[in-house]
Amino acid sequence: MNLTLPTYRLDSNLVLLPGIIYNVTFSRFKAAALLSRYKDKIADISLIKNLLNEYEFDKDDYLSQEAEIKSDVVTVAKVIGITDDASNVRLTLQALSRGSVVKNAFVAKKNESVVKVDSNLHVDNVFKNHKKLNRNVQELFSNIDKFLIEYRQALLKSKTDATRDLLALNPLANALYLQLSGSKDFNKAYQSLQKLFQSFEANMSSDPTKFDHTTFLRLIDLTCAIIPFPNHHKLMLLNKFKVNDRISEINNMVSSLNEVFNNLFSNSSFVNHWFFNEASNIQRATVVANQLKSIRMVLESMSKNSAKDKKQLVHEEDDDDLGAITTFIKNKLPQISSLSSDTKRLIVKDFKRIKSSSPGNADYHVIRNYLDIVTDLPWDKFVSKFQSNQDIDINAAKAQLDKDHYGLENVKRRLIQYLVVLKLLGSNAAKEFEVVAQKQQDTAKSNIIVSKNNKSPIIMLAGPPGIGKTSLAKSIASSLGRNFQRVSLGGIKDESEIRGHRRTYVGAMPGVIVQSLRKARSMNPVILLDEIDKVIGGSSNAANKFNGDPSAALLEVLDPEQNTSFTDHYLGFPIDLSQVIFICTANEPHNLSRPLLDRLEMIELTAYDYFEKLVIGQKYLLPRQITRNGLPTQDLIDISDDVLTKIINGYTREAGVRNLERKLGTICRYKAVEYSKSLTEGMYNAKIDEYDLPKYLGVPYPNMSMEIYSTPNQIGIVNGLSYNGEGSGSVLTFESIGFSNPEKGGSLNMTGRLGEVLMESAKIGLTFIKSIIYNNALSLPTEEMDSLITKFKNLEIHLHVPMGSIQKDGPSAGITMALSFLSLILERPVPQDLAMTGEITLRGMVLPIGGLKEKILGANLSGIKRVIAPRENRKDIIEEYVKAINDDSKLNALLADNDKKYYQNVEPETYFFDKYGIQLFYAREFWDVVSVVWGEDVIKEPTRLVEYHI
Repeated sequence: MNLTLPTYRLDSNLVLLPGIIYNVTFSRFKAAALLSRYKDKIADISLIKNLLNEYEFDKDDYLSQEAEIKSDVVTVAKVIGITDDASNVRLTLQALSRGSVVKNAFVAKKNESVVKVDSNLHVDNVFKNHKKLNRNVQELFSNIDKFLIEYRQALLKSKTDATRDLLALNPLANALYLQLSGSKDFNKAYQSLQKLFQSFEANMSSDPTKFDHTTFLRLIDLTCAIIPFPNHHKLMLLNKFKVNDRISEINNMVSSLNEVFNNLFSNSSFVNHWFFNEASNIQRATVVANQLKSIRMVLESMSKNSAKDKKQLVHEEDDDDLGAITTFIKNKLPQISSLSSDTKRLIVKDFKRIKSSSPGNADYHVIRNYLDIVTDLPWDKFVSKFQSNQDIDINAAKAQLDKDHYGLENVKRRLIQYLVVLKLLGSNAAKEFEVVAQKQQDTAKSNIIVSKNNKSPIIMLAGPPGIGKTSLAKSIASSLGRNFQRVSLGGIKDESEIRGHRRTYVGAMPGVIVQSLRKARSMNPVILLDEIDKVIGGSSNAANKFNGDPSAALLEVLDPEQNTSFTDHYLGFPIDLSQVIFICTANEPHNLSRPLLDRLEMIELTAYDYFEKLVIGQKYLLPRQITRNGLPTQDLIDISDDVLTKIINGYTREAGVRNLERKLGTICRYKAVEYSKSLTEGMYNAKIDEYDLPKYLGVPYPNMSMEIYSTPNQIGIVNGLSYNGEGSGSVLTFESIGFSNPEKGGSLNMTGRLGEVLMESAKIGLTFIKSIIYNNALSLPTEEMDSLITKFKNLEIHLHVPMGSIQKDGPSAGITMALSFLSLILERPVPQDLAMTGEITLRGMVLPIGGLKEKILGANLSGIKRVIAPRENRKDIIEEYVKAINDDSKLNALLADNDKKYYQNVEPETYFFDKYGIQLFYAREFWDVVSVVWGEDVIKEPTRLVEYHI
């Protein structure tokens, strides 16, 4: 029977004998080339389809040389399994039958042949052939079993054993034992072969007339396949197309192997008798020495060949890898304008060293890794969506910043200013470029035109967590079309993390700056140095002095005048960082060293008020959380502005919006569960009301206004304002009580975990109150003043600040505590809708404080209606107002308008009153505080200090 079948020539020494299942491993490419011959029949199998889609070739013509048949006899096989492990493909082949190639037969495809399949299953002289083969095979089984037993005994025999054996020293015995006991698969197949012969012999003995020709021929192929005959013997049997030739060949093969075993046993017996019974000790030693010498020579030969092959393989691999380095050295290196001639000479020198040395050299891999990194750096490569800076679209950049962030107008304005400068410098650079191109009569070699005069600023975004500092840096990179890299500096305590390790150290690598350039694949990325205030400086830790100061290593990186020649210890030569936009973020910028802080252009980002949080929540956070929690459409959650305001004020107290996003995510998860139930039950309500919030978010924070207004006006109780560590503000109540105690009159006790600065402010405030009483500065009759002095001399005062679990400190509560003492002594209550902040001096001056906007926000949430702030802090109010209206032109006029005592009808104060419902008052001296609280009739006309302006 003739069949036209696809043909494939294996590139291994495997001989496929009929009746056996083989697992053959192919490379993915080779497997695809083989399976492509069956593409029309098996392309619907997904695994094979994916494999074939990886490569494109003509299935009728590809790799036709692999189909060349050098023999007339082939094996007809069937693919019955396929396994893909991502790197190789294993095909399970079932060898079915022999076939002979029909020469000169017409085939339509080059990778096919006409094959005559073996259909002759008749065996002549059945009884004679079977008996002869069975006798030879049983003798072979006996020899194999005897050999395995004697070999294992030879390995276990001790020196004192009388039946010592040198069989394990025989190279032939070692080779045979390795093949006969090499794996469990062989043992299993060998035992199966023995059982098949026993079963066939039993059937022949019971009824010789029922001879199974097919089984007999199958036993022949199985014997050849399982018994470890050499491959050339297996090929000889495979090429025997005629049955009688096949039987004769297998008998010859089995007889030859039996003769090998018999000779092995005879030789081993001869050697053992002579070695242990007749040879002298010198002869034995000589035999053993020659044996060891022979073994050593073989091992050395193997080692040399292995080393030669390995060296050849390494050199082949090196030729591929060094090809990129060679191309860089010859073609690209001479054209890099940012590298000096000395630097180029050193790089070429290192390259010549590895070209002339072998991989075994100690410095070879060190220099190779070094050159790999140098080659991988994006020299003179600048990435931007604009061909030159003059093409920067300012309006599009502004729209991008507005799209990604709400508010932050001062930051956006500064970034737009930088982009405008880039655009103007780009116009000049383009003109210079055109002149140079005309002189060289050449076109641009780079798609991006860069101005060498441009030095990117070093911007530091400072502010509390969660206000968008990191995402703002990403928006800058997106608006410019530049690559973005983030470097987290938190906890870095080794200078080498910044400047790299020297090549002499094991495991040396470049610093984070050079690594960022490699990852960004350009020399002008936007690199975010995140949490720069968390760098552990060497000066702050004596144990770290051996590692250097990483904050000092940043001085060169973050200086526009120096980073044009930043030197990484690993590279050993300067690189230009002037086109890199460095953006730093910090929560506490004043933790930085003064030299480092001086190099940064700090842009302060203040806390969001709840109006801004409301817009951010509706525009950014809620849609993002709806998507992240699997809800298919945005209209499945409906949160009104009133409900979102309740979430902001009742469930979050933070400067940023991270916690707000968590709360919205919690609501979205609850609604996702309700939505999944509604798919079967059919009821779902997208609207979220205020009374639903406890079900989703739990109990809200206590109402701060209720804490303040829970008691009527009492003497000695004054509301102060505090700035919390996370960037938010709050109201802090100061309580003072006094009782007559002549023994401790005029003393002061303080509780509430007050810090050292706060305790000093309390003592200053009490001393100032004492001075105005003794100096008769209050507008009281003489009799009352005398009584007041007597009362003060016998009064023991106790000052307490609630929430004793929280540490409190800072120079901003001096006037608050002084007013509390004065309220206690005069027995006059302070209105509870009033809060104040400011430090006091012994002369009664009110000093400026920080975080005024955050404190006003905290006062607003607590229901405060009036706030007293230091007079010099009015410039902060003006600045916030100008930022809000985004109009710097009004700044000069507002700063000049500073002679008024009250500012209720002036634009900044009106803005804060309209937005937060808070009336602002300013105090230059403590008398201003008293006049706001009780009126000017409480004090005599004081001798005021010299007026001064902002």
